[in-house]
Amino acid sequence: MPHKKETLQRIVDLLEKDYPQSVFEYRLDTKRFMGTRIVPDVQVFAPCDSQKPVCVVEVGYTRPEKLYHYKQSGIQDIRWFGRDDGKLYSEGDVKPITHVVEVKYKFKPNPKDVWRSIMLDGNFECDAATDALYELRESVKKIPSRFGKIRTILRGLHKVDLQNHQSSWTSDWDVIDYMIGDSRGSADRLEGDLCENVFCTLWTNGRSAIVTRYCDICGDYRIDDGRSVPDAWFSIEDTVATYESFMYEFRKQVKGLVTNWRVEPDKARSEHEKTIEELLTHLEESGLDVSPATLDAAEEWGENLPWRRAATKAA
Repeated sequence: MPHKKETLQRIVDLLEKDYPQSVFEYRLDTKRFMGTRIVPDVQVFAPCDSQKPVCVVEVGYTRPEKLYHYKQSGIQDIRWFGRDDGKLYSEGDVKPITHVVEVKYKFKPNPKDVWRSIMLDGNFECDAATDALYELRESVKKIPSRFGKIRTILRGLHKVDLQNHQSSWTSDWDVIDYMIGDSRGSADRLEGDLCENVFCTLWTNGRSAIVTRYCDICGDYRIDDGRSVPDAWFSIEDTVATYESFMYEFRKQVKGLVTNWRVEPDKARSEHEKTIEELLTHLEESGLDVSPATLDAAEEWGENLPWRRAATKAA
C-alpha cells in the first residue's frame, strides 16, 4: 500500500494534463470544502478563484452522498482514484478516464506566454461615477416635486463614488441640470469632468486582451468588459494599429519610465512584462475580480485588437 503522500502525488501527475500546475493551484488534503467539514483528498482551483474548486478527487471508496454534495455545489469535474489500479475515474463511472476532460473553465493559457502592457492614449470616464450618476438620475425621475428632486440629488452626491469627484466638476449646476433638465451642454461638460485622472492599460499576449481602468480620484479599479464603454477599444485602435506598433509603444514606455523616473531597468521591465502567472497575481493583488469567466472572455476581447480584426478580414 503506497504512502498517502505518494498517492496524492500520483493523482497530481494524472491531473497535470487537464490542469497544468503552472496555472492551477492544487491543495492536497488540507482545505475544507467550501466551509463544510468535508476535506477532499485533492482540490484544484482556477487562478484567482480560491472559493470553489474546478475539480475534486477522492481516494478509494467514497460515500455516495459526499460525491452528490460536490455535484450539487456546482463542481464541474468530480473524480475518484482507484487504490488498486492507480487510475482516475469520473464520479459515477467504472471506466478509467483515458481522455482529456473538458470543463467549464476553457481558458488555459500557455505559462510561457508573456503579457505586456501599455497605457492607452485617450479620455476615459470613471465607470463608478458614471454608473452612480445614472442611477441617481433614474431615481430622481420618479420624484414628482422639484424640491424633492433637488433634495435627493444633494443626498446622492454624498455617495463615495461621487463625493470624491465633486472637486473636479466644473460646476455643481451642471450636475443638477443633468439630473432634472435636458441641457446637452451640461451633460458634455460633466462627461469631460468624469475623464479627469482616469487611466486605461492594455495587457495582451498578442492574441488575448485584458484592459484595466483606474480612477485616481475615487480609486475605482476594474477590468473593462469591452461592452459598456467602448472608448478604450477605440483608443487601442488609434494607439496600436498593429502588433508591431504595440511592441514599439511598449518598449518606448518602458524606456521613458526608466529615463524619467530613474527606475531600475529590470524593475521597470518586470512591471510592464509578466508571465500569465505573474499577471494573474498582479491583478489579484490589485483587488481586481479575475474569475475564470473573465479569462475566458479575454480570448473573445482579443478579437477587438486591430491586428486580429485585420487578420480575420484577410482570411
